[in-house]
Amino acid sequence: MKRGVKSYRFIAIVLTLGLVASTPDGWAQTRLRPGFNLFSIRDDVEIGRRSAAQVERQYHTYDDPRVTRIGKRLAARSSMPGLPWRFRVIDRSDVNAFALPGGYVYVTSGMLRAVRNDDELAGVLAHEITHVTLRHGTNQASKALIAQMPLEVLSGQLGGGLGANLARLGIGFGLNSLFLRYSREAETQADVGAVQLMRRAGYNPYGLASFMRRMRGGGGFFSDHPSPTNRVERIEREIRSTGG
Repeated sequence: MKRGVKSYRFIAIVLTLGLVASTPDGWAQTRLRPGFNLFSIRDDVEIGRRSAAQVERQYHTYDDPRVTRIGKRLAARSSMPGLPWRFRVIDRSDVNAFALPGGYVYVTSGMLRAVRNDDELAGVLAHEITHVTLRHGTNQASKALIAQMPLEVLSGQLGGGLGANLARLGIGFGLNSLFLRYSREAETQADVGAVQLMRRAGYNPYGLASFMRRMRGGGGFFSDHPSPTNRVERIEREIRSTGG
């Protein structure tokens, strides 16, 4: 019993440290680090692969040379260029985009009609790429696993390989999966990271700000994100802090 209490305290401390590493103080200094995660990078890729397969069974998807070109250019300058990055379009009229763990990024055809130039599209893709590199999807799932899994299982699985437990715990794949339910904090981090990534890849980060400003109140991409007004202000503050 005492051993279990110690293990629980250890997990709580690790979780707290992961959250501290991604507080607003870190954003002001443009320092972003992945938070607490029970999953390995290999798990991320496998989860993304299985989730992408489910998405593509549900919707018509296709490759777009422009999306692939911009996405690959950004991914090459990201903190995880070695992931099996894949960029595809979902044939839907709503203005939306999302990324699955492991490097699977999607934009809707409605999004392609909404963006006015490559910088705006790069901003959307950079936001999603940052979700992947900061491992927000499996970070969120790790928090859920802490709450759901027996302590003995957690203690034995801290080294990775948690993918086999997902079905037993009711954590599924696809568009409604836990891996796409990001916190407001994670969304703000993705905006900040997008500015940094756009600069490294040679895109104008004001493209992201201009897109957000124009699309305020449009739903879709903003429905599970922070207030568009607050996002524009935070993005522009980050641009200025990086020399823009």
